[in-house]
Amino acid sequence: MRFAIIILFLFNAFVQSKAQLTPVFEWRDHLTYSKVTRVAYANNKVYASGNSGMFFVDLEDNSVNRISTINGLSDIVTTSLGTSNHNQSVYVGYEDGTIDIIENKTILTIPDIKRSNIIGNKQVNHFNFTIDNVCYISTGFGVVKFNIANKEVSETFRIGKNGSLIFVNSTFISGDTLYAATQKGLYKGGLSSFLYDPDNWQKVDSFPRADSNLSAGFEFGGKIHVNVNNIAFQGDTVYTLDSGKWVVNSTLSGEDNNTFEIKNNELLVANSTSFEVWDTSWKKVRREFQSNGDPIAPKAATYGPGDEIWFGDFTQGLIQNLGPFSNREYVIDGPVSNRAFRLNAFGGNVYVCGGAHSDVQVRLGFPGEVSKFNNENWTLYDRESIIGFDTLTDIIAVSENPNNSKQFAVGSMGGGLIIFNNNQVQNIYGFANSPLTGIADIATYVTGVDYDKNGTLWISNSISKQPIHALTQSGSWVSFNIGDQSTERQSNQVIATDWGHIWYIIPSVGIGVLDYNSTLGTNADDRYLELLTAAGSGALASSEVTRMAVDRDGHIWVGSNVGINVFYNAATILNRSDVDSKEIFIDQDGQTQILLKDQFVTDIFIDVANRKWISTRGNGVYLMSSDGTKEVRHFTTENSPLYTDDVNSVSVDEKTGEVFIATEKGLISFRETATASSDFSSMYAFPNPVLPSYDGIIAISGVADQATIIITDIAGNKVYETISEGGQATWNGKNLNGDPVATGIYLIYGASEDGSLHGATKLLIEN
Repeated sequence: MRFAIIILFLFNAFVQSKAQLTPVFEWRDHLTYSKVTRVAYANNKVYASGNSGMFFVDLEDNSVNRISTINGLSDIVTTSLGTSNHNQSVYVGYEDGTIDIIENKTILTIPDIKRSNIIGNKQVNHFNFTIDNVCYISTGFGVVKFNIANKEVSETFRIGKNGSLIFVNSTFISGDTLYAATQKGLYKGGLSSFLYDPDNWQKVDSFPRADSNLSAGFEFGGKIHVNVNNIAFQGDTVYTLDSGKWVVNSTLSGEDNNTFEIKNNELLVANSTSFEVWDTSWKKVRREFQSNGDPIAPKAATYGPGDEIWFGDFTQGLIQNLGPFSNREYVIDGPVSNRAFRLNAFGGNVYVCGGAHSDVQVRLGFPGEVSKFNNENWTLYDRESIIGFDTLTDIIAVSENPNNSKQFAVGSMGGGLIIFNNNQVQNIYGFANSPLTGIADIATYVTGVDYDKNGTLWISNSISKQPIHALTQSGSWVSFNIGDQSTERQSNQVIATDWGHIWYIIPSVGIGVLDYNSTLGTNADDRYLELLTAAGSGALASSEVTRMAVDRDGHIWVGSNVGINVFYNAATILNRSDVDSKEIFIDQDGQTQILLKDQFVTDIFIDVANRKWISTRGNGVYLMSSDGTKEVRHFTTENSPLYTDDVNSVSVDEKTGEVFIATEKGLISFRETATASSDFSSMYAFPNPVLPSYDGIIAISGVADQATIIITDIAGNKVYETISEGGQATWNGKNLNGDPVATGIYLIYGASEDGSLHGATKLLIEN
C-alpha cells in the first residue's frame, strides 16, 4: 500500500500541519523525490537520496523528513550514501568532493577532498567502512583513507601506474588486501603496506576483462566476486575468483546489478527488475519484482531492522518490503522532474515548464513535461499521465486563461501549441492543423504564449515569416505578416499588454511591437515597430533580449545577456519620437552604477507591490524596489539555501507571497511579505498557534493593500501597529517596547486605507 506519510523538516522544532502555510521569510524545496537511487539504514531511520535532495523515514513514527540545502546539506545532488558501523552516522558524498556527515541531528561538512590541490575528478563514489574506525572513500581520482573518530582525511592513495589518477567506483576488503573496482579494471594493495606509495598497488591483470569498468566487488561465501558494468540493458557480468581462476557467475550475470549488500551470510542484490537475496550456496532466499501491482526497477537496496528490506525505485520512491508482496511506498509529492526552465504563476497556480533551449534558440530535446502547484498539491502533465505527450519535447512557455482558471496553454519547441482544459489536453496545434509554420514539415516551434485580458491567446511561432498568431476563444485564428518578410526569423517570449499592444522577443535583433488596433479581423490598420540597440531605435543594451515584464505603472522591463533596460510609459511608444529605453542607475558603495550591468538576466517578475524579482545566470536572484534603484534582497548560494547561482526563472504566487525560483538543479521557494490585496473576508494569521519554539515572523494575510493593522491583547491594550504590503502584514511577536509578548490570545484588527473595508481575527501565542 502507499503509506500515509507526515512531511516534516529536519531539525525544525516547529511542526506545521498540512493546512499551515510556510512561515514568512522561510524557505522550502520542491524537488523530485520519487527517483531514489541510494538507500541506507542507521539509528532506526532509513535514508534515501537520488538526483535531488534526501529524505529519511523515521521508523519510530513513520514520518518522512526532508533534508536539503535548507537544513544544512551542502548540495542536493548526491553521488554516494553510506552508514558507519561505529556510531551509526550517515555519510553523504557529492560530485565536487564534499562530504556531509549526519550525526546526532547535526550535519558536519568535510571539505577536505574538495579543497585538496588535486587537479582532477573529485567526485565521491563509495564509502567502505571497516571495523578499525577507518573509511575508505572511493573518488574520481583514487582512494582516500578517512579517520572516522577524528573525522579527517589521513591518507590519499593514487593507485594508478606512477601515481596516475584513476576513477574508483568502490572498494572492498578480502583478508589483508584492499581491492579497488575502477573504470579501468581491478586494482589491489596490501593493507600492511604503505598504500600512499603507488608502487604498492598492482593491477590484477589476471582478471578476464582487465580494462573494463567495474562497478563493485565483494567477498561472499569465502570467494571474491566482481561486477563488470555494461551500458547495455541487463548486460552486466559477475566474475568469481574460484581456486585461483576467474569464472563467470551465471547466477548474477545477465542483469543490471545496481547494488550489493551482505548481512548474516546472505547477499542482497538490487537489479533492473527486482531485488534478490541469496545464501552462500546460491539458493534464492527471497525475491520481489513488484510493488502493489506495479513493476519495480530498484536502483539500490539495503537491510532494515528484522526482516525488512528497503529499496529505492526510480519512479515509485522509497519502498519498504516486509515480505512477499507486502510493500509500503513512501513518496513525497513533487514536480515531474528537477528540470525547471520557465515558471509562471496565475491566481494561485504555479506552473513549471521542464523543457529548455540553448542561448542560440536550439531546442535540447527534453521530454514534454509541465508541473502545476496549487493548494500544496502537484498535478503532473507528462508522458506517463497525458496521452499525446510522448512525441512532445521542450515545453518552455505557459499561460493561464484569466477568464477560465481551468484552461492553460503551453508552447513546445517541436510539438507546437497544446491547450489544456480541466487537466486534459483539449487541442494540440501544429503546422498540419493550424496556420502555425513548421520547420521542413517536421516540427513546430512555439516559443511564447500569453492570454490577453479578453481570453485571446497570443502565440510566438519561431522560425517563421508569421511570428505572431492569435487564437480567439471561439477558435478563430489570425496571423500577422510583420517584420522582415525576406526570411524566416526566430521569435521567443510574447506579451499581450492590457492596452492592446503585443510585444515579442526577436533573438539577435531586439523586440517587436505590434498594435493591431483592437481589430483582429483587419490587418490594414495595424502598426508595427522594431526596437533595436541603436540610439533612436530603442537603445537596447544588447540584441540578445532574454525576458520582458510589464510592471504596474505600465513600464516594460527588458532583460538581456548584459543587463536591464526599461521602456517607460510603454503604451505610448508608437505615438512618440523618443522610443529609446533607459538604464537604471543605483548607488553602490557611494558610487553610481548601472543596475545589473553585464549580468545575464534570465527572468523578470513583477510582484503585487510592483517590486522587481530578477533572476540571473551566475549571480542568483535579486529583489529590487519598484523603481529599481534599491536592492531589497539578493539571494545567492553564499547567503541562502539556493542550490546554485545559475537561476533560470522566478515567479511569485500572489495569493501566498511565495517566491518560486527555478534553478539548474531544481525548484526552491521563499515566503515573502507581499501578497495580492484582499477584502478582509478571509483574514487570518499564521502560524497559529505560535509555539514556544517558533522564533520567526508572524504573517497576517487576506487584508487590503496599505491597510492599518492593529494588534491588542484580550483586554484591548494595543501591543503593535503596522501597515500591510499588498495583501499581507507581518509581526515579529513583540510589543511596542520591543519585548516579546506574553502567552495569551491576541486580537488582530484591520482596516483599508479609506476605511471602507475591515476585518478581524485571533491569534494564540505560547511563550
